[in-house]
Amino acid sequence: MLAHARENPVTLTRQDWRGGTWAEDAIGWWLVKVEAGVYDIRTAFKPRKDAGIVELKIGDVSVQTPIDAGAEFCLIEGVELASGDAEVHAIIRHGQATRGVYQMELRRK
Repeated sequence: MLAHARENPVTLTRQDWRGGTWAEDAIGWWLVKVEAGVYDIRTAFKPRKDAGIVELKIGDVSVQTPIDAGAEFCLIEGVELASGDAEVHAIIRHGQATRGVYQMELRRK
């Protein structure tokens, strides 16, 4: 469960995701139970020489943020999530190329 009192923040890693492998450019997703609230979400990934966009989809909520060339993480603050079961998708786009993040940390405020 995201944001349970004893587990805030929650870290999601590739070892826990569905539908993907642990390969560097693999894309997978997580199945979580969300406790309603406002979250700060930090994604970590291997840096690339070109800029890109991180796209997050958690349940019905979608957000995007640009990342600079050489970035190793991004922080998206103030994402409001509703209670319930949700799929968590995190994709990085560099032009036509896509890849998954290495890990995500979700912290309920």
